[in-house]
Amino acid sequence: MSWLTMFLPEDEYKQKKLMSFLAEAAVIAFLTTVIGAALIRLTSIPTVGSEKSFLIIAAVLILYPLLRYILSGMEYGDIFTPQQYKKQMKHIAFRSITFFILFNLIYAIATEHHGLTTSIQTAGLALIFMILLFLIDISSLTVSYKKNKNLETD
Repeated sequence: MSWLTMFLPEDEYKQKKLMSFLAEAAVIAFLTTVIGAALIRLTSIPTVGSEKSFLIIAAVLILYPLLRYILSGMEYGDIFTPQQYKKQMKHIAFRSITFFILFNLIYAIATEHHGLTTSIQTAGLALIFMILLFLIDISSLTVSYKKNKNLETD
């Protein structure tokens, strides 16, 4: 398909869905740009700085496909029973805690020690990322589980 496929999952269905999510995000980003340019040209509305405009477009391009993927319920296509669901929840929790520990460990090894304040800030940042990753994974698991249960009963 393209060079982008090396970043996509092996599953052809997931690849196609992700490519459509990325295309939708590109269209939304384009429309956001056109509407923003028109508003700047035609009105006296205070404008957003160019850096912020680029960040907004980048956020759309990143967050839209991510949210669509999470809400599509296709990540955990093999979770049908409550036992599988609980087991996967434990796995996600373990993976999140492992991320937190590795993030702090790698940061401590890769940088010079700058005191307790820096360590606390780094741990806080790692905690924020851990919680975000945990919530993303749990949301995806829950949506997938509910969709799989519905498919099984149909």
